[in-house]
Amino acid sequence: MEGMFTDLTSAKEDQSHFEEYLSKNPSVSPGFDFHMTVLTGRFWPGYKSSDLNLPAEMVKCVEVFEDFYQQTTKQNKLTWIYSLDSCNINGNFEPKTMELIVTTYQFTDKMRKIKIPITPDDEKKKVIEDVDQDRQYTIEASIVRIMKYIKVHGYQQLVLECVEQMKRIFKPDQEAIKKRIEDLITHEFLERDNCWIRD
Repeated sequence: MEGMFTDLTSAKEDQSHFEEYLSKNPSVSPGFDFHMTVLTGRFWPGYKSSDLNLPAEMVKCVEVFEDFYQQTTKQNKLTWIYSLDSCNINGNFEPKTMELIVTTYQFTDKMRKIKIPITPDDEKKKVIEDVDQDRQYTIEASIVRIMKYIKVHGYQQLVLECVEQMKRIFKPDQEAIKKRIEDLITHEFLERDNCWIRD
């Protein structure tokens, strides 16, 4: 689990460095937001990699990030898991604009129509559970990152700083953050000293 925390922390840092790289090299920017998560294969469940005929816009994203990544490390090789990807597309429908979240496989379809299946209740429940689980990992990674840097922190200050860090990704509930802190204390990743939390 600690490997997962480290991975998620590194992934956030990679994204931040990538955004900085794009801001300094606007000529290579794909022209739209592109977020990736680089993880260490041995810490996570195995996923099969498959070749995919990506549209030109996505090919540029892959090439730009690979060029950036090779400048930061020569040892690691990237394997793209397209089955975990998603694309957010703004659709202009009267009377309002709607955001569609589709898979990369749907995005590569040459057809003008994109079939968006109706999710059965049990699948909706699983999606909600998966999202909640991912958010728990993200919150825990944020807490660990803060504590690795500060070492000793007041309980409420830690909660508020975690909220501040998470707001770019999602708005976490403070009770959820407190629950994650308590879980990390239980598993001895953190230590409580009266009203202070220690790494």
